Amino acid sequence: MSKLDFLLRHIYETPFINAVNMKNKLFEKIDDYIGDLFAIEDPVLQSIEKSLEIANIPQQNIIKAGMQMKVEIRIGEALDVLSQLNDEQTETFDIVFLDAHKPSYIQYFEWALSHTKIGSMIIADNVIRNGEVLKKNSTDEKVIGVQKFNKMLSENKRVFSTIITHASGNGFDGMSISVV
Repeated sequence: MSKLDFLLRHIYETPFINAVNMKNKLFEKIDDYIGDLFAIEDPVLQSIEKSLEIANIPQQNIIKAGMQMKVEIRIGEALDVLSQLNDEQTETFDIVFLDAHKPSYIQYFEWALSHTKIGSMIIADNVIRNGEVLKKNSTDEKVIGVQKFNKMLSENKRVFSTIITHASGNGFDGMSISVV
């Protein structure tokens, strides 16, 4: 069985993913399918947003999904908020979705690994960057951050990972999907 077959089978058989329309929604932004993805009994979603202005976007989608009582949006720099969560978070996460400051992706991923359990998934968005990650001499900090992240994933023995590409209105990109 290939890595992709294994991951897609794992995704399809995981209860919190079953509610998602696999053909149309799985690899869209989490904001677009939050209501379906978390249509499980007593889910809790914690979202970290850099500013109140940015937080309004997922907040409106959360309200539309009728989940405002099940979601906590924290405002601040992700690494600062994650440090706060170290002291507060007692349960592990089933799924972690990374879509933030690309040079810090490895730090986010390491935090996620320490707060997930076997069978959890860590998904990182924007890991292809319209093919820019293939340019060895890039000076773009986002590209360099993602290059380092992708290399770390390829060497990490604690997770089973793959990258799946997708097209968008801005070109093409991809998501890494890692199963702990």
